[in-house]
Amino acid sequence: MHQRIITIKGNRTMRNKTVKNENNYKYVVWVGGCDDYYISYDRAKEHYDEWIDQGYDDVHLIELKQ
Repeated sequence: MHQRIITIKGNRTMRNKTVKNENNYKYVVWVGGCDDYYISYDRAKEHYDEWIDQGYDDVHLIELKQ
């Protein structure tokens, strides 16, 4: 299973990334172009909120489609 992710913020497009989802990841949190993968929504949302609380504004929580 491969997932193509394209996130648009303003007039800028983050890089395309192809992910081989062998670990059944369901969510990805992007922070300024860096990605972390999660199985649990609660854990992904917790980390998303932590980045926002630290003042980052280029943070995205995306659900991966199987």
